[in-house]
Amino acid sequence: VAVIANMFTIRQLNLSDPAFLASRNVHSIALAHGRWDGRGLLDFTKAYSRGEYAHKYYSGRRMWDGLRHMKPSLILPPTYQDLQHDNPYPLSVVPDLKITPQSWFSAHRSHYEGTTFDTSLGAAAGPFGSPDRYATIGTPGDPGMGSWERTVSIYRTTYTWVVQASAAHEKPLAGTIWWGPADSSKTVFVPLMVSMGEPPLSYRLGRQSAIERQSAYWAQRYVQNLAQMHYSAMIGDIHSFSLKWEARGVALQAEIQMAGANMSSRDIKHLLDEHAQKVLAATWQLADDLMLKFADGHMTTPQQDGTVVTQELGYRGEWLNISEVNFTRGPVRLPPPEGLMQAP
Repeated sequence: VAVIANMFTIRQLNLSDPAFLASRNVHSIALAHGRWDGRGLLDFTKAYSRGEYAHKYYSGRRMWDGLRHMKPSLILPPTYQDLQHDNPYPLSVVPDLKITPQSWFSAHRSHYEGTTFDTSLGAAAGPFGSPDRYATIGTPGDPGMGSWERTVSIYRTTYTWVVQASAAHEKPLAGTIWWGPADSSKTVFVPLMVSMGEPPLSYRLGRQSAIERQSAYWAQRYVQNLAQMHYSAMIGDIHSFSLKWEARGVALQAEIQMAGANMSSRDIKHLLDEHAQKVLAATWQLADDLMLKFADGHMTTPQQDGTVVTQELGYRGEWLNISEVNFTRGPVRLPPPEGLMQAP
């Protein structure tokens, strides 16, 4: 497994090894421009990369995170002085366990949860623990210094894909592209196959100038923005939804591959189109369900008799205790009348 995150990663260039290919002048150009002293193997990244984009850890944190996901037994340093020159991470690793598409789905959803870099924690996560950080550098409020962590999953993602190839199946069925539109942490990865020909309509529509109800991109984007209403409470429902539909996608892929030559391209397209349409409809329904359940800071549960049970969700205690929020130093509470609950 190799992780390439907006930066070159190839280091020592050993052209005597057939695994390496390079231009004939790769060494002479580096020498001519003072990027290499001609001794030892050429460090390609050190010589030809400009280093990280935007800020320190923009690439390196994602490299560290991806490698730790696939080989947790390998302890790598999360910090360094200069990624271009320090070479803190290997080009690739052999995973500890067999990799599945779901392994990659999980890795693509990372905001460094469970680490000291978890962006769902701290004051910057806001009252509802959102790990998403909108663009700040160059905006009107930019103080001119500092940066957010560049997470693996990020709100401005247009699409994420996982390509799965299998030599165990006939060529028309050997390749599957798992396609997830919009933010990878809140999307549903759907199976598409070359043998189906044209992809489903819902995956060919999607423009930022208009909300299109037949667009999978807009359905997922709608959900990812709704999640900001109360992220910590809503993300569990969103992840459960994704896992449910991805499991159905895995089952459908197995069904098609098991049928093999007995299933025509037309039949394959019908099944995959039908699945994509079901995911689209279910995602729009999820958006409505999330609004119903979490509107106005409540968690609302409809009852069979038509009534509802509501629970006030409030704010994260960690956030309320931040002095600048001014909640704990706000108006002094009065004791409620005896036998009555305190008003919200």
